[in-house]
Amino acid sequence: MSTTVPAPHLFSATTRCGVVGALLLGCCLLPLDAESGMSAFGLFIDVLRGDVVSGLLLGLTLGLPYLFGLLVLLRALTRGSFGAWAIASAQTLLIVEVFMLGLMIANRGEGIAPLALLGVSGSAALARLGEFFAARVRPTPVAFFVRWGALLIAATFGWLRLQFVGGDVEPGIAIVATALSAAMLAAAAAVPKPQPTA
Repeated sequence: MSTTVPAPHLFSATTRCGVVGALLLGCCLLPLDAESGMSAFGLFIDVLRGDVVSGLLLGLTLGLPYLFGLLVLLRALTRGSFGAWAIASAQTLLIVEVFMLGLMIANRGEGIAPLALLGVSGSAALARLGEFFAARVRPTPVAFFVRWGALLIAATFGWLRLQFVGGDVEPGIAIVATALSAAMLAAAAAVPKPQPTA
């Protein structure tokens, strides 16, 4: 007779996500441009000094992936007591931003795979819609928002790195590091399935 036992793991999903969220947050200190060495955080500070409104807008666009990592980290540090609404709201904003970016790129028809971001944001929106109806019978786990938010970040930065293939401009390590960290966060947020044993 077979039985089912939970898959063994060293840390809870919240702790795993917090560790990788810290890595994602740290990517904002890495250079976006290999030549100038300017990081996303440095760019944010420079713009903020010149114009507060422009700095805040930059923080909500380019800085949103790293803010998402910070929110996931804060939830881990507070042992899950930090408001899940903040992570859910950030994930919703990520869907909107990636969709708007995808529309702009698709309209221009330039670059490699110009429709890719529309497909990614559309998939996330459909998943969010399905979860909205599912939430009527059971609560939505925070891991759902973490996973889809991280997938959006990984896909967007992965697509961005793809645009430099074959070009003369060498991007900074932040683009690849952000994509990899986000992909790791999506994997960390995956709900472990029970493993059958004999």
